[in-house]
Amino acid sequence: MAHSNDSRENSSSSRTCYTLHGVLVIIHVVLVIFSVFHWEHRAILPFTSTNNDLWPVVLSASLQAFYTVSVHDYVTL
Repeated sequence: MAHSNDSRENSSSSRTCYTLHGVLVIIHVVLVIFSVFHWEHRAILPFTSTNNDLWPVVLSASLQAFYTVSVHDYVTL
């Protein structure tokens, strides 16, 4: 009986692994498309004295860091 539980756990782990790998591939395809068409140059978040909320700053910094790392990894391939 232990063998049947192991096979179910392996099946679940395999499914999770393939799903995460698929998501990673999709993310990379989207990043390549963005890189080819330079759509990232059109994404602008306005920062003014009246718009000093924390979330736009966090979003902008996160996206910039993610894009920088992604482009660096893409270029070094």
